[in-house]
Amino acid sequence: MKKIYLITPMKGRTLEKIEAYRAAQKRVAEAVFGEEVEIIDSLVAQDAPKDSNEAVYYLGKAISHMAEADVVVFPNERILRMYKGCRVEADIVNMYEMCNIELPRLPEDDELMDERNKMKEAEELKRVNAMRRLNNLPEFGELPLAYKGGECYAGG
Repeated sequence: MKKIYLITPMKGRTLEKIEAYRAAQKRVAEAVFGEEVEIIDSLVAQDAPKDSNEAVYYLGKAISHMAEADVVVFPNERILRMYKGCRVEADIVNMYEMCNIELPRLPEDDELMDERNKMKEAEELKRVNAMRRLNNLPEFGELPLAYKGGECYAGG
């Protein structure tokens, strides 16, 4: 039985959604290998130390489990590019020439992309409103179409 490390997008996602995505990754990996696989549990249950960079802490803990893997499973490239932690993990796999496979697009990827786009839009709204406050302009309740995708700047 192969030991599999799953590169899984996590930022801004609930544990239930992360586990559902990992279950889908496992199903496809088993179909690819034609056998049952063992998934390395890389989810970190403990809280990051106070005053630490939480994202780096969790990424470091997860990466430490990668050394146990026979194969590292990547999400499809479109998802991989959207998450910094996934890109870092993929770079490590490539630099150290670890055995890996890239999964085809999963049905769950569409929901994942929608979640990520909403998160990015909320972050952009915060940034735009901060700039508008600095320029004594009223804040937006939501981003006007012209602001979506960084095409326009506050106060401009």
